[in-house]
Amino acid sequence: MAKHTHNHHNPQIVTPQRAKKDPQRRAKLLLGWALGFIMVSSTFGFLMGSSFNGNSITYGKYQFRQEQDNTFTVKIKGKVQTFYFLPDQLQNVNITGDPVGTLQTSQAIAISFVPNQSNAQGVDLLRYLLEQEFQEKGTYVIHGATTSLPALQQISCANASSFVPVIVIAPGNATSIDESDDCVTIRSPSAAGFIQAHDRLKYGMLGVME
Repeated sequence: MAKHTHNHHNPQIVTPQRAKKDPQRRAKLLLGWALGFIMVSSTFGFLMGSSFNGNSITYGKYQFRQEQDNTFTVKIKGKVQTFYFLPDQLQNVNITGDPVGTLQTSQAIAISFVPNQSNAQGVDLLRYLLEQEFQEKGTYVIHGATTSLPALQQISCANASSFVPVIVIAPGNATSIDESDDCVTIRSPSAAGFIQAHDRLKYGMLGVME
């Protein structure tokens, strides 16, 4: 899908010259990630079991290996990538718009979330994973929340632009990824669903899934 540029005015996202280290925020984020990962890992065990442990699993031209921690590794363009779900397990993730095209080539990304969600651990885990993925690509990451919170600027879809797309993590009854006007909204009722959405985006950006 061709990438389009929107001409409407967007409230500006403040982008500092250099991201300041915030050990307290990072510690809280990692704590949320760790707690969420423990919870999600038990779900993975139920969904995947260990019958394929160490075996090669084929998807198209790609050969996946299931590791002892129930993650899946695959070499793409000479680099080993790690996933939590296989492509066939992500058919339930509903996608609208062009989230991959919107996020693929951006130099900066804003990651925001709706505060006070019941699935706060899953939200923190997804924020962490998205940050790692985009920073590894060399994309500048800006964090925010849809309402004002200490140490986080307020960022919503109203701030999205073709130069700085916005990802909003929101609650939902089903796992979905919706893109509109340079804003990508990820919804899920569960931590496992948020990780499915992460993997679906990653597969798309690496060209494994359309």
